[in-house]
Amino acid sequence: NRISMGVTFAQLAGVFVVLACGGGVRALVINTTVTLLLGSMVAWAVIRSLEPRIAWDARAHHPGLWRRLSRYSVALQIVNVGGLVQFQLEKVLFGRFLSLAAVGQYELGWRVASAAWSAPSLLLPPLLPAVSQLHAEADHDRVERLYRRAMRYVLALAFPLAAMLL
Repeated sequence: NRISMGVTFAQLAGVFVVLACGGGVRALVINTTVTLLLGSMVAWAVIRSLEPRIAWDARAHHPGLWRRLSRYSVALQIVNVGGLVQFQLEKVLFGRFLSLAAVGQYELGWRVASAAWSAPSLLLPPLLPAVSQLHAEADHDRVERLYRRAMRYVLALAFPLAAMLL
């Protein structure tokens, strides 16, 4: 988290420098690329210092593992593209067929709704390590119980927020 926050602050500082110097989109992309690469190198160094046995072994070939990772990665990218289309397409269409003012009004409402929804969604990421461990132990009953319990908490927070927004 510290590395991620450091990368974010470095990117923000870079954006201010780029804009103050009159840089354009290309300079902003370079800023993002450089800070992400530096952040990745710092993360790799920290991982290696915490656990030196973690290493990339190109000779290790596990077809089943690579198949599973590829399926997961492709599915994740499809979900990301779907989310991008779902949450951004209307802004492009509004800008194309309506006016910039309509996009601004829509964006304001969207940000309020998104901020309200972010609270319940923050309850889910801490479950990933627990679900991973239970899945690795093939304890599917406990995964299902954890899922049901987590959904109760998420819905207990989400329904009042949704009612308030409505």
